[in-house]
Amino acid sequence: MPNKAATLRRTRLLRNLGRRQFDRFRFVGNDALVADVPDPARVPRHVKSMLKKNTVSRWYPSDSGYVIKWPYDGSEPPSEGFRIEPKGWDHEHCDACNRTISLGSRVWLTLRGSFYVLCRYCHRRMVQLTNIE
Repeated sequence: MPNKAATLRRTRLLRNLGRRQFDRFRFVGNDALVADVPDPARVPRHVKSMLKKNTVSRWYPSDSGYVIKWPYDGSEPPSEGFRIEPKGWDHEHCDACNRTISLGSRVWLTLRGSFYVLCRYCHRRMVQLTNIE
C-alpha cells in the first residue's frame, strides 16, 4: 500500500496530466542496447558516456557483475563494448505509480510534449480526477 506522500504525488501528477492528450497502445517491447559491467565501482568509460547521454537505463545483477540495458531504436549501430538484445526492453513502468507494464499490456502514452507512460489504472484515475474538477 502506498504511503500518503506517494499518493499525494501521484494525484498531483495525474491532475496536471489531465490537460494532456494520451492515446492507448499495446506495449510490444523494444530491442535493448546492453553492456556488461563486472564491477559497478569501476564503470568502463564507454558505459559512463552512455549513462550521461541516456537517462533511461536498467541495471540487472548477473553472474559476472551487472548488465545495463537501454532502449535501442536502431538509429545507430552499437559501438564497441555494447551488444543488441532483441526484445530486451521487455517492460515499462507507469510514471505515476511505478507499476510494471508487461509485454502485451495496455499502456497510455502522451502524444505531444514531454513523454509520459501511464498504466490503465492511473489513466482511469486521471480521467476521474479531470471529470471531477
